[in-house]
Amino acid sequence: MKNIKNMKKILLILALLLPQLRLAADGYSHLTFLTTEGPRQIGVNNLQIALAGDMLNASNGVETLSLSLASLQKMYFSGEDTTAWSGVDEVVFSDAEPVMVYTPAGVLIGEYKTLLNAVTTLHGGVYVFRQGRAGKSIMIQ
Repeated sequence: MKNIKNMKKILLILALLLPQLRLAADGYSHLTFLTTEGPRQIGVNNLQIALAGDMLNASNGVETLSLSLASLQKMYFSGEDTTAWSGVDEVVFSDAEPVMVYTPAGVLIGEYKTLLNAVTTLHGGVYVFRQGRAGKSIMIQ
């Protein structure tokens, strides 16, 4: 309940500052709401935001969003639709360079000739593997 009251305060301030907000939105095409269910976006052209009970309603005449205030974590402007993004780019390690292995806390365990060599040598646990600028976390069972 306290989070809802805090979010209402933030949204009231946002509504009062709407003329200044319009200036801040210049150059951005979307307003992104990060919720507990994931990100939701709406275009900023003709955007109107209203509070109704514990719900935030946003509409731009084309799209409409109704979000529970309790589910809101943060909101920000973005220049493109980021809700279509998903996943993580695959990190590929080369056998030509050594692999550095660290604990999740960042303690160096050692340097291995290849990723396969490191994975087959290490005991079960979670490790961070780095090769140059590339890195990945792997759980070994």
